[in-house]
Amino acid sequence: MADEVDVSFDDVVAYRQQLHTFCSLHYNSLIGFKQGISFKLYESETLDDTKVHNLTSTATCIASLLDCPEALRPEKIIDLSGLAHEFSVAALQRPHEL
Repeated sequence: MADEVDVSFDDVVAYRQQLHTFCSLHYNSLIGFKQGISFKLYESETLDDTKVHNLTSTATCIASLLDCPEALRPEKIIDLSGLAHEFSVAALQRPHEL
């Protein structure tokens, strides 16, 4: 077919290594912002661990971490699936505030 691209095994190995490096660095760059079940917007920000904060940013951080294949994540420091579940339940239960 005309749309096929020739990719060698060496290319696949290189792409996998790049993905592994990216996921490791990405994970480490975000995990420092985790506090409780939320992610801080700024390193100096302090969050109340008993509440859910920064809904959009936290959801984005969790989703992007989950996009990295589990096998390519660095050592399992946190249970990302559990965090996603806990955050989503807390976000849905959060009182509506204007």
